[in-house]
Amino acid sequence: MYHDYDYIITGEAHEAPGVIAGDLHIRFKVEKHPLFERKGADLFITKKITLLQALTGFTFEIKHLDGKMFSVATMPGEVIAHNSMKMIRNQGFPFFNDEVSHGNLFIKFDVEFPKKGQLKSK
Repeated sequence: MYHDYDYIITGEAHEAPGVIAGDLHIRFKVEKHPLFERKGADLFITKKITLLQALTGFTFEIKHLDGKMFSVATMPGEVIAHNSMKMIRNQGFPFFNDEVSHGNLFIKFDVEFPKKGQLKSK
């Protein structure tokens, strides 16, 4: 699945002597990424974690769209609730016409609870 985006640059099409240049029309096809979802300059992912990880903490790595790896870790004593979000500043897309400023990365946590019969009582 993909979305089409049209961009028009006025007066930048083919030029000829004595003729006003037309508009340049560009169509972008943006395909769905298997991990990241984009909303403006912000990126969103969903991360599945176990109940044990939600209660005791975790560290995991994400391969960003540019190929760089970075780590995400919980703070000591931090408990992650189901469907909670963590924001990582400046790990989104660059803003249009401003490659220095970036959007944020939002991670939504999907806590997997044990199924009936998986836990053994003493």
